[in-house]
Amino acid sequence: MDNTGEISSGATELDDLLARHREFWRRGPAQRPLLNIGIAPKAAGTTAHLKLPLADGTFPAEGQELLPEMLAPERLHAETGSGPSLRPDRRGDFISPRVPYGVNWMEAVVGARIRVWPAANTIWSGPTLCEDWHEHPASLATNKKWMGKLLEFVRFLVRNARGRYLVALPLMRGPSDMAAALLGHEQLCFAMLEHPQSLESLLDFCTEVFIEMTGAQLELIPPFQGGYCNPYGIWAPGTTLRTQDDASAIYSAEHCRRFMLPCQERIGAAVGYSVLHLHSGSLHVARVYAESENITAIQMTLDSTPTAPRLREMLPTLAAIMERKPLIITGEVTEAEVDLALSELSPQGLCISVQIAA
Repeated sequence: MDNTGEISSGATELDDLLARHREFWRRGPAQRPLLNIGIAPKAAGTTAHLKLPLADGTFPAEGQELLPEMLAPERLHAETGSGPSLRPDRRGDFISPRVPYGVNWMEAVVGARIRVWPAANTIWSGPTLCEDWHEHPASLATNKKWMGKLLEFVRFLVRNARGRYLVALPLMRGPSDMAAALLGHEQLCFAMLEHPQSLESLLDFCTEVFIEMTGAQLELIPPFQGGYCNPYGIWAPGTTLRTQDDASAIYSAEHCRRFMLPCQERIGAAVGYSVLHLHSGSLHVARVYAESENITAIQMTLDSTPTAPRLREMLPTLAAIMERKPLIITGEVTEAEVDLALSELSPQGLCISVQIAA
């Protein structure tokens, strides 16, 4: 494969895989779902510290604000320096794409402050809008430096691919999460009740920025066999992206339908194949999103927290989703839950990419 994304030789096995991916989107005939089952690492008792090498060779201090000039793709993607190959990496029934390093890109682009907490192994975005934000709509503006930095990472990955991997869009948090980053989760909830029109304007801004950044990245990524790969490693015969609504854990299905569904409809309409990411704690909004004509597939992460619903409880909702669109299941599960999913859910339009608890 050269840097235009064309296969040069030995393509039969890969062609078969891409054909299965195509059928996934169609919910076409399948003897089994797309599968990748790994083993979850044993808990070490303490959270690993985040290792984030900065452009100057140092590491961030606890709570340090992350600025775009602190990041260099050659430090965070050193693994891209190997020699060329005839085909991209694979894992199970999936392709292994490279994506820009997992910074809170979209929150940063709309103006949220990004801070690094190495001891907690996380990068967190904090609110920046004042309490009377609804009276100052002109305060909304994109951060051009963060926009440019994300595109710099994409260019670096594309330039260094040389047929060894495909490049996919990064984890892009959706409009609700962008708004939650700007306002804080508590203010987001109050805004739904006290300032609904201002919130709709804020979400409209976030949605436009999301779509703009999607298009800017896709312009830099060459197509592969006439399509693109998403972060889950599923190739699509057209443009594809991953969006999300993690903030839905704190609001109702009715508020989701009013405020968030229109945003995700517009995002889904901007590409050929969209995937909406949810957690099992957001099961109450899954059926709302399943009604969408523009969201192509729903991805559900099974959380391992004690209060999270397990797969058996989720089966009716998951089956209802699959009546309308493809479903991707990820997370940490038991062997019994894998067997349950395989026996109770149709293989047509189903993807299972999970880790078995060690």
